[in-house]
Amino acid sequence: MPVSRQSFFLGLIVSCICLVGADGPPDAKLCVGETATFSCLKENFRSLYRSDYKRFFKILHDQQTLALKCNSAVAASEVLSIAKLIEGSAELGEDFREFLENLLQQNPRCLMDALVSTDIESRRVILKDFLRHPLFISESEARNILSVYAKDEKYKTVLEDYFSTSKE
Repeated sequence: MPVSRQSFFLGLIVSCICLVGADGPPDAKLCVGETATFSCLKENFRSLYRSDYKRFFKILHDQQTLALKCNSAVAASEVLSIAKLIEGSAELGEDFREFLENLLQQNPRCLMDALVSTDIESRRVILKDFLRHPLFISESEARNILSVYAKDEKYKTVLEDYFSTSKE
């Protein structure tokens, strides 16, 4: 049964009214209030970055600040765990590199402890991509800092990815 023009336009108007009454785009309410956590950022990484750039970076920078204080390697490990999600964004990559290289210089033991508890995929991205080709410090400075920890049994296995690629 064909739909009349009147029924079609009535349906269209009702749809528009429903959309106007909605609470905005689905991503508009991501990570607000009590849910403005780093866990929420990780779960909604791309959506939050696209829909609310300012909130994304506030949450990220708050967590990076905690990580740099290194009262717990867990906070640093949380930030490191997003390394695998950054691919394709030069801006996020640069921001992450700056955080990572600051942590390497300011508190390398904290970085090493965080790397031990970071998932393997993120750890490989960090060691093979970000630290192997630093942006804010020299490759030799990064290598010299990490070589101190390569001799420690606790970190030796973790750093194999870095040192195996540094010869390429």
